[in-house]
Amino acid sequence: VTSKSMSQISFQSWMTRTKIVIFLDANFIEIFSNWLEYMKISCPSCLKILEIVCLDKSCDVILSLRALPRCSLVLHLETNNRFKSILSSSSQMRLNYIWVERVSLILSMLKLRYNILLTDVDALWLKNPLSILLNHPHADIISSK
Repeated sequence: VTSKSMSQISFQSWMTRTKIVIFLDANFIEIFSNWLEYMKISCPSCLKILEIVCLDKSCDVILSLRALPRCSLVLHLETNNRFKSILSSSSQMRLNYIWVERVSLILSMLKLRYNILLTDVDALWLKNPLSILLNHPHADIISSK
């Protein structure tokens, strides 16, 4: 086995354990659509490992109607009793609750031994981040400003 084919095998193995996770609600569909078009050009391999987590059912419906990639998971916050009880609270409390849900889901994925790249729909990558992650396979956390 040549070193090149070995590195390709390692990359493929790494890719099967890696997920790019993006949280989305219906308010950000337009931005997500633009983000997706940018990703098709800048990081096509990223789309193969993209996990979209919808925060509401309407988000998944809109994605379906527009023939965009569908949600891997819908959190249904609009029907979650704990979330409904804080809807009338401050926006900071709602945001805190959503972050608790995000961290909980990411923790579950980490326990399943996935490499996780958490990104926001309004974050554009200037370079393909997969090479950075692959070059630091033992890093616990890699972040950027």
